Amino acid sequence: TMFGRVNPYLPPTSSPEAQGVDPRAIRALVEAWEGNGIRPFALTMIRHGHVIASTSWAPYRPSDRVHKYSLSKTFTASAIGLAVGEGLVDLDAPAASYFPEVTGAGPRAKAITVRHLLSMASGHTTDTVTELDPADPVGSFLRIEPDQEPGSVFCYNQGCTLTLSAIVQSVSGQPLHEYLRPRLFDPLGVGEIEWLPLGPYDMGFAGLHIPVDAVARLGLTLLQGGEYGGTRILPQAWTDDAMTIHIP
Repeated sequence: TMFGRVNPYLPPTSSPEAQGVDPRAIRALVEAWEGNGIRPFALTMIRHGHVIASTSWAPYRPSDRVHKYSLSKTFTASAIGLAVGEGLVDLDAPAASYFPEVTGAGPRAKAITVRHLLSMASGHTTDTVTELDPADPVGSFLRIEPDQEPGSVFCYNQGCTLTLSAIVQSVSGQPLHEYLRPRLFDPLGVGEIEWLPLGPYDMGFAGLHIPVDAVARLGLTLLQGGEYGGTRILPQAWTDDAMTIHIP
């Protein structure tokens, strides 16, 4: 009863038992969420390449494009992986080198690399999100001099991911969502999406409105080393690197 209409790009469906999952455990998970006041909008569960549970909570439908908040970051990071694979981005290049028009960055900010942005190791010790100027998001980020040396400390920092979105736009001449359309969304069978902007860029750290199935397909792509449905989507080296701990 948990199966709805399945997108043709989704993997085959199966009973949980056939994939070694006790359906009572799935029910217990859902009941624990609801018993604690957690109200999801949808759930898609994949095991051994098969969808074993799929449902949504009223008033949502599985096909609804719902704001994914910080899960948007995984799609932004994937765009960087694609750009690295195309030779457009160097992970060890300073982030500031992609924005020669930005002035006023200090020595530590100038030392922040793309790799530092991806691992949220820019050296800032507080989230910069409240200090981002929508009229100049990247400039306002790079003018916040980090408290520590880049690469030395982790801090959950929305400004890092916003800057990754801007880098994709800088090297490709397209907003993040347009760059991803032929490279990720179309190969995964993802239909219409919406990505809210911050100034001239897709927000990157949040703002993506996309169906739950699309998240499941990207997750499966990462688990399969960057392949989906027999098609290479993301570079293998990228997925290996992305699934590695870089900083505690």
